[in-house]
Amino acid sequence: MLFSIFGVMLQIKYNSSKCLFLLLLILSSCVKNECPDWYEGNNCTTEEREKYLGNYVGTFTVYDNDDAIISEETSSLEVFKSIDIDNMETTNFRLELISSGSPLFSVISTTGSNLFGDGAFNGISIFYNINYNDTVRATFYGTR
Repeated sequence: MLFSIFGVMLQIKYNSSKCLFLLLLILSSCVKNECPDWYEGNNCTTEEREKYLGNYVGTFTVYDNDDAIISEETSSLEVFKSIDIDNMETTNFRLELISSGSPLFSVISTTGSNLFGDGAFNGISIFYNINYNDTVRATFYGTR
């Protein structure tokens, strides 16, 4: 649509099109379908986080300070909606998306413990790295 408007503008002489040019410029900025932060889709009604919600099954690995594996087991992680649109919850911590349009997140404790970390979603998978009291590190990689 923008290209057809531009073509019509070129056919109109400069003197008679000053106002028309400004009007078309303003209208062309409305043609874009840009969604507000944290929303996506054709009508901008789908929350970005919707594509990340669900149950992930994968490997949970715990390391000591020397990065030696303490334990490794198959585990599941349920990711569900939080109150804030840029957050999701698990049983033990919150996943806070870094920015709209990005699959990166911070891991924040919901139990008051000294747990922190970061991670990312990638299609149907999730990976995170957490630290607990600066003594134990754990990772999880899972898929839906």
